[in-house]
Amino acid sequence: MLFSFGVLLYIVAMSEYQPKYRWRHTGFANEQDFCCWVGERNVGRIYLANEMSEDGWRWSMYAHGPDMDRQGRITHGYVATPREAARHVEEAWDFAKPKDLRIVTSDRT
Repeated sequence: MLFSFGVLLYIVAMSEYQPKYRWRHTGFANEQDFCCWVGERNVGRIYLANEMSEDGWRWSMYAHGPDMDRQGRITHGYVATPREAARHVEEAWDFAKPKDLRIVTSDRT
């Protein structure tokens, strides 16, 4: 099957992960630095680790509390792209978040 270049770009863009929570620039000097917000709660961060290295994007889900389940789950790491980093933070949050918040599926406001 042959695709035109425009159709191929559309397919690639649509297959890329679409974050479901709010992501905002941290305001730090590094322009490639973002925090994940769920309501009023800051739950994670992604940033370009070092533009001169091949480490890629650092991600971390750092929300904590007595009502959270972080056992047996990786909460930080490095990946190649910012969307992949956002996916890891959001999946870690979805796994660990308090049970009373598990009915919330999106906070893109």
